[in-house]
Amino acid sequence: MEPIVNDLPDWLVLENRVVLMVVQALLGSISPKMTAVAVDVSPDLVTLYFWVKNIDASIKEDVDDAMAELDAIFDNKDPKRLECVIEQGNPPADWVDKKIRMVFREK
Repeated sequence: MEPIVNDLPDWLVLENRVVLMVVQALLGSISPKMTAVAVDVSPDLVTLYFWVKNIDASIKEDVDDAMAELDAIFDNKDPKRLECVIEQGNPPADWVDKKIRMVFREK
């Protein structure tokens, strides 16, 4: 079967694939203490940004679980490295100007 995305740029195909994997990895890991989650994708690095109400042990455990799940989903495929950033509060107002994709936002 031929892929239906062959007219999309390679970077967008990679970003979309990674975003779907991130959403799958986050299932069950989003807690009421999280305000937003975003992902930044490059060919050799994926960075997840978690914005939370308060940084505590349970948040760190939820983030660790999500990162471990994402690592298992990648299973040694590209991208090569995973990183995460945990910040207290809400995403900055200029997050839309950055090349990151929001995958969760508190209502």
